[in-house]
Amino acid sequence: MDIFSKKMYLAIVIVTCSVAFLIGGWRSLHTNRYRLSPPPPPPPIQVTNPTNTRGNPNTVESYAHLETLEEPLILKGDEQLVIENTQYLAEDIITLRDNATLIIRDSFFEHNGKSGKNVSLTAMDNSRVIIENSIVNVPCGGTVSWTFTDKAALETSKVSSAGHDCFPVQRFGEMAGGEIVSWNGVHVIICDESTVDLKNSQNTVIDLCFSPGAVVHESFPKKPNYVYTFPNKQDSGIDFDLTLDGSSVQYWNIYTAPKADMTIKDTHNLMIYVMASRPWDRKSIILNGLHTGVHVDETLTMADSKLHLYNATVGAWDLVAAHNNRIIVRDSAVRNIRAEEDGVVIIENTSTANNIETEDNAEITVRNSTISNTISSSDLSKITLVNSVFSAAPSSEIFHVPPQTIRARNTSTITLTDTPLKGHVIEEGEGRVIAQ
Repeated sequence: MDIFSKKMYLAIVIVTCSVAFLIGGWRSLHTNRYRLSPPPPPPPIQVTNPTNTRGNPNTVESYAHLETLEEPLILKGDEQLVIENTQYLAEDIITLRDNATLIIRDSFFEHNGKSGKNVSLTAMDNSRVIIENSIVNVPCGGTVSWTFTDKAALETSKVSSAGHDCFPVQRFGEMAGGEIVSWNGVHVIICDESTVDLKNSQNTVIDLCFSPGAVVHESFPKKPNYVYTFPNKQDSGIDFDLTLDGSSVQYWNIYTAPKADMTIKDTHNLMIYVMASRPWDRKSIILNGLHTGVHVDETLTMADSKLHLYNATVGAWDLVAAHNNRIIVRDSAVRNIRAEEDGVVIIENTSTANNIETEDNAEITVRNSTISNTISSSDLSKITLVNSVFSAAPSSEIFHVPPQTIRARNTSTITLTDTPLKGHVIEEGEGRVIAQ
C-alpha cells in the first residue's frame, strides 16, 4: 500500500469512529433525558371551551362542542370540571367529594343512562355544582336523582328543562344548600338541616320531609306575592329552611312522620305521603276512606301521629310501609303503594291504587280491590291479589308509568287468585307470576 492509500485509510477510520461516537453520545443523552425527567403527571380533570356568545341556548345544533362520557365521573380534592358551550351527554353516575366543583355554563347537559340504567349525581363534603344559562335534559318522570349532603351546594341561574316533567329530582340533606334562580319546573326535596332558596322559578315541585315530633301549622301558598319562608313561628321541630321569592309551586309533597302533629289549611295543591317507617317498629296504621279532592275538616290519626286537613285539596295519596310496620287501607283511592324492609300493606274493601311495589322481604295483599298501571316485586318479597281486578288506566302525568305491567324480579312472587291475568308479564331471575 502506497503512502497516499495509507493516509486515505486512516482518514476514513477516524471519520467513522467520530460519527459512531457522536451517534452514541446523542443516543445516550436522549435516553438519559427521558429517564431523568419523566413527563409530568396529567393535570386535574378540566374541560374548558370557548365562551358562548349567543347569550341563551336555544338549539342543540348551536353548540360548539359535542362530548359523551360513558364511564362514572368522580371529582375529588380541588378538581374542577368546566363544561362550556357544549352538548354534553353523561351516561353514568357523577360523584363530587371534598372541594370539587362541576360548572355547566351555556350548554346542553344531558344525564341519561344507557338502556334505561338508573343514573344519579351525588355531591358531598364541601363540593359544588354550578349551572348557568343552560338546558338540563334527563328522562321524564323524575327517574334521575341528584343528591346533596354534608355541606355540598347547588347554585343555578337561568336553567331550563328539555320537556315537561323532565328534570332531575334534587334532594338536599344534612346541611346542604341550594340557591336556585330561574329554573322553572325544578323538583326539590328538603330534609334535615338543609337550606333551599328558590327565586324567580315557576311551577316548582317541593317535597318537605319532616323529622319525628315535628309540629306544623301552615298554609302552603301556590304563588305568593311576597317572600315566603318556612318554617314560621307557629312551627317547631323543623330544622330545614325554605325561601320562595317570586316563585310558584305546582305541588307541595308532604311526608308524615312519627309523633308529628301537622295541620295544613287553605292549601289546594297537596300530595300526601303516609310513611310507616323508622323509628316506628311493628306499628299498625289503619286508613279508611282516603280520597282526593277537598277536605273541609278531617283528621287522620296514624299511631302517635296526626294530620289535620282544613279546607285543603289533596291531589294524590302515596303509602310507604317499612321496617316491620303495617298499613291497612280500606275504601280508599290511592296513587302509589310501596312496601320494603319487611313492611306489610293490606288493601281491601273496594279500594283502588295505580301502582304497587314490594322489595326486601315485604308483602302486599290486595282483596276485592282494583290495581291499574303496574304491579312490581323484587328480592324475596311477594304480592297477592285475591278476587281483585288488574285493569289498564291512562299513564299518569306525574309518573309516566307504562300501563298494565306485572313484573317479578329476583326471587319474588306475584300470585293472582280469582283475578284475571292481564297485561305485559315480566319474569326476571327466579321471579314468578302465578295465576290460579
